[in-house]
Amino acid sequence: MVDQKQIMLPESRILVLDIPEKASLDVLPEQIRLAGTSQFNGILVPFYREGYSFYPSRAAREQNLPAIKPDLRKKPDLFHQIFDQAFVSSLSVWAYIDPLRLGNKIRFPFRPFFKTRKKWISLNKMRKPFPIGLSEKDSFVCLYNEDVRRFVTEIAVEIAEKFPIQGLILDLSRYPHFSNNADTMSCFCDYCVKQIREELSLDLQKILLEPNDSAFRCWKRWKNNRLFSFVEYVSSRVGKARSGIPFFTIVPGALGNLHETGVENRGEPSVWASEGLVSSLVTRYQKESPARFFDKVDKDLSYLPDDILLTPFLMVDNLAELSDCIEPLRDLPLSGFLLKLADPLTDGDAGKLSQGLFRNPSLEPLSDVFASIRSLIRFILDSSDRHSALNSFLTEIHSYIQNEQNVTLEKNLSILEDLRTIEQKFKSGDLDAGFLPASALRNISLIKKLFRTSIKMSR
Repeated sequence: MVDQKQIMLPESRILVLDIPEKASLDVLPEQIRLAGTSQFNGILVPFYREGYSFYPSRAAREQNLPAIKPDLRKKPDLFHQIFDQAFVSSLSVWAYIDPLRLGNKIRFPFRPFFKTRKKWISLNKMRKPFPIGLSEKDSFVCLYNEDVRRFVTEIAVEIAEKFPIQGLILDLSRYPHFSNNADTMSCFCDYCVKQIREELSLDLQKILLEPNDSAFRCWKRWKNNRLFSFVEYVSSRVGKARSGIPFFTIVPGALGNLHETGVENRGEPSVWASEGLVSSLVTRYQKESPARFFDKVDKDLSYLPDDILLTPFLMVDNLAELSDCIEPLRDLPLSGFLLKLADPLTDGDAGKLSQGLFRNPSLEPLSDVFASIRSLIRFILDSSDRHSALNSFLTEIHSYIQNEQNVTLEKNLSILEDLRTIEQKFKSGDLDAGFLPASALRNISLIKKLFRTSIKMSR
C-alpha cells in the first residue's frame, strides 16, 4: 500500500497580499518568496481597488480616469517582479478586483470618479454617497448602471487577457446590495430612479422600505435580477476572453440570511453557482472564534447545492489562530481557503507553517482539476481495500480521466450523477461506510464538486 503521506491532496492555500502605499520593490517579492517557503500554493494580488488600477489600464484611461494608482506610476516593473517571484516560488497568481467600492470619501474626498464620473456614484435615500451598505464612510459606484457594468467588465477582461493569472476574484462582499438597512441598501441615484420609473412605473423615492410592501418587493426583485445579470455578464466576458479561467465572487458569509424562502432570488449567490457563473463562492466573515467560524462555514455549506465549491476567506492575527481555524475545516468538503494575516510573513512563520500546518505540499485544485480528482481517488483507494464496489467505481473514474483527450461532457455529467447517488446511499445507510475512514465521504463529496466545476470550466 502506498504511503498516504506521499499523496499530494488538493487544497487551495492562497495568501492574500497587499500592495501598500509607496510599495517597496524589495518587500513584496520577499513576501512571495516566504509564501512559497511556507507551502502556500497561490497568492491573491490586488489589480483594481478603491477606484484605481494597480497596473497601467487602457480601460481606465478610456474613461478619462487615471490609468494607474498615482503612487505606482514610477514602478512599471512591479507586476513583472510579482510574477517572476511567484514563478520561482511555484505559486499561482490570482487577481483580486474590488471595482465597485471607491473607498473612504472622507479620507479621499477628491477621488477621480467624483470629478469625471459623478453620475456613476451610488446614493442612499438621502441622495448622499454614504452611509451606504455595510459601511459608514465608503462610497460605491452603482452596479445597476449599464455604463458601470461595462467598465467593470472591461477591467476584468483586460486583466484576464494581459496577465498570466490563475483566476479572477471579484469582491462583492461590501456592496450595499447585501445590507439589511433599507435606507442604505442601494441605490437611489439618477439612473436607478429613471429605470424604476420606466420599467416598474414606480417612484423610487416614495417606495415604502418595508419587506411586506408590494412595491418594495418589486424593487428588490428588480435589483436581484440586475445583480444576477451583472455577475453573468462579467463571467461570460471573462470566459470568452480566456476559456476555462476560474472566476470567483467574494460575498458576505451567513448565506442563509440572504435567502428568501419561496421566492426565486437571482441575487442569491448560490444561484450564481448553480447557474455556472462562478467556479466557487468565497465567503467573508466577521472575525470569530475558531469554533464559531467552523459552525458558520458548515452552515453555509448546507445552504449551497451539494455540488458547489465553497472557499472561505480567513483573517487571522497569528499562526496559532490560523491552525485552530484550518484543522477543523479540513473535515469539510472545501476547495481550500484564502488567508489574510495581520502581519507580514517572517522566516520563522515560514518554518512553522512548512513543518506544521502545511507540512504536506498541496495541489491548487483549480490549476488542474483532474489531477486533483486523481489524487483524491488514490487517497481513498489506499485508505481501504474492503469496499470493492466503491473501489471499482473510483478506479474506473481514475482510468477515464487519466487520458484527458478522451474526456467528454456527457460522460462527466453521468459520473457526477453516479457520485451524487453513491454519496446519498452512504449517508442513508444503503451502502455500508463502516469500512471507510472518516475522511472518505468528505473526499467523495469534494470529487463530486470538482467534477461539477470541471464541467462549468469546460463550457
